[in-house]
Amino acid sequence: MNFITTFQNKKTSAWWFILFFLLICGFTHVYQMMQLRPQSVHMWAMCDRGSVARNYEQESMNFFKPRVHETKEGDGITGLEFPIMNYVAAIFYKIFGFSEFWYRFIMYLVYAAGIISSYLVSGFFLRNTVFRFLSVLLYTSTPILTYYAANFIPDTASFGFMMTAWYFFFSYLERPGKVKILMFFLCVTLATLIKLTSAIGAIIMLGMIIWSYIRRSNFAFSKENANRPLLILLCLATLGLTYYWYAYAKMLNDTYGLSVFLMKSMQPGSWQAVKDVATHVNEIWVQFYYFKPIYYLLLFSFIFSLIYFKKIDEKLKIVYVGYFFGVITFVYLMFIQFNSHDYYIITLLPLLFYLFISVFHIIEKLELDKKTVSILNLTFILITLFAINFNKKHQEFRMDEHCWLYDWSRYKDFQTVEPYVQSLGISKKDKAIAILDYSPNIALYFLNMKGWSVADVAEDEAISRAMVHRPEYLVIADSTQINRAIFKSNPPVKIGQYLSISFYRLKYE
Repeated sequence: MNFITTFQNKKTSAWWFILFFLLICGFTHVYQMMQLRPQSVHMWAMCDRGSVARNYEQESMNFFKPRVHETKEGDGITGLEFPIMNYVAAIFYKIFGFSEFWYRFIMYLVYAAGIISSYLVSGFFLRNTVFRFLSVLLYTSTPILTYYAANFIPDTASFGFMMTAWYFFFSYLERPGKVKILMFFLCVTLATLIKLTSAIGAIIMLGMIIWSYIRRSNFAFSKENANRPLLILLCLATLGLTYYWYAYAKMLNDTYGLSVFLMKSMQPGSWQAVKDVATHVNEIWVQFYYFKPIYYLLLFSFIFSLIYFKKIDEKLKIVYVGYFFGVITFVYLMFIQFNSHDYYIITLLPLLFYLFISVFHIIEKLELDKKTVSILNLTFILITLFAINFNKKHQEFRMDEHCWLYDWSRYKDFQTVEPYVQSLGISKKDKAIAILDYSPNIALYFLNMKGWSVADVAEDEAISRAMVHRPEYLVIADSTQINRAIFKSNPPVKIGQYLSISFYRLKYE
């Protein structure tokens, strides 16, 4: 009985949640993945972000000139989302030496803060501790979020900062304080700067405060009045800073002529395009987004929330509806990207969180009998436990180097090649042509060399364009590449071999 009382206590239950969350992270291999180099699904995007951090650390700590390894004939300066996580990782590299563990670790810290903040946010709307646990564990049970929890993809950091911002926002409304509003502004701004999608949350917050003026209500949980004009000003400042950063990032791309990161919307151009993407998402990603029974639970939750919509707290209603339409808008604007980017759902997950919060909020208001509540709890708990186990198995599936979703075994030798490159005495100023795949940075990042990345199926013209600028070295992972016609007249001189990777010095007439 004492344990139950302690568990249900609002303050101590947070510690139980943190403990349970940490155990789930261990069960689903998050800590194991924290030790790995970029690999498996979306190595491309991982190496691009890792490249920015590595170049900060060893090239220049000028925050406003992020660089990547694929420099081509330039310096590799390129525009991208606000690179605060890359920069902090670089600081850790400077202090402790290069190890991608530090990048993954800081990403995990922000992710964990977002999950714990989600639990704290649930306390503003729910009394039942089990409901609070479930509202968070259900929406975060997607294997996609777990896979990118301690990863290089910025969406997870944006998600973590956004959920933390929601906690400080509601906490400030309940009991205003300078530290709370400062933390709110910092988190909501970082979330939106890191990933533009999180602007949905900032716009909802702005709309909620404006609506409070219209309704002549302060939307506070207590009698203390929040400084609504200041909140409006901060939300506008967040959106303004975000606009200026992305304008600056576009300017970098235009100035230096290197566009590694997508900086535009990707709407479908035709109905056929919509059908093609929808078919691909249904065949590939849907089975990985969530454990199948959760889809039925989501459908039930949505219908249930519509039936009892009037019972939802007004603040919660604004957030839920705001995210609903915000997500629809984003999906349309970036629809084509969903074809091959599983992680695009991460910053959209708050919609599902507030959906579950709304459902449990309604259930509490209906004041069902204890037996019914117990049955609901048991049903939700079982689904959650099975979902967590499904999540675990999916992580094991992705970590397999021969995973059919992304057979990354061809890159395995590159993960340990850098010390060999250093043993060849190649200067940091020398440039190379790396022939591997279509990605701009996978080969060059692992080699820790600058230059050109060329796909193994590319025409000789792509290599010829690079050779005009007289790079010093050629690196190939397929011995047949040296038989290209472009190398016949002036054969490169082989200088080294590391497993499947061959190194050549290029010769020019």
